[in-house]
Amino acid sequence: MFARTDRMQVGDRLYRTWQEAIADVREYVAVYYNSKRLHSTLGYKTPMNYEKDLNKVSGIA
Repeated sequence: MFARTDRMQVGDRLYRTWQEAIADVREYVAVYYNSKRLHSTLGYKTPMNYEKDLNKVSGIA
């Protein structure tokens, strides 16, 4: 039959809690998605570079 498990698996990653899974997703977004992935809606810049350029234009940085 079926047994209840207290772990979750996403792809090849195994998480013991939802908090672990969410922390891993947040790290992925911060490290990869925002710093390396180019976005067509941002003129093929990373979100970090787009924000940096926007701050320069606004006089914030």
